[in-house]
Amino acid sequence: MTVKLAIAIAGIGLYLVGANVPLAAHHAFAAEFDANKPVEFTGVVTKMEWVNPHVWISLDVKKPDGSIEP
Repeated sequence: MTVKLAIAIAGIGLYLVGANVPLAAHHAFAAEFDANKPVEFTGVVTKMEWVNPHVWISLDVKKPDGSIEP
């Protein structure tokens, strides 16, 4: 009975550790952005959406020719 309990606890522990690995990989900054090439712009915030687990911010940016880029 003790061996079965130990195997069950070890199996549950491995499952819990394995379940957390994809969550960490999902939010990899380097997968989407190059930290060595920052981008700067100034604009007016037109919309902000809180969609779990992410936040989306929409801006209207004035280009050098005076037109607005949404």
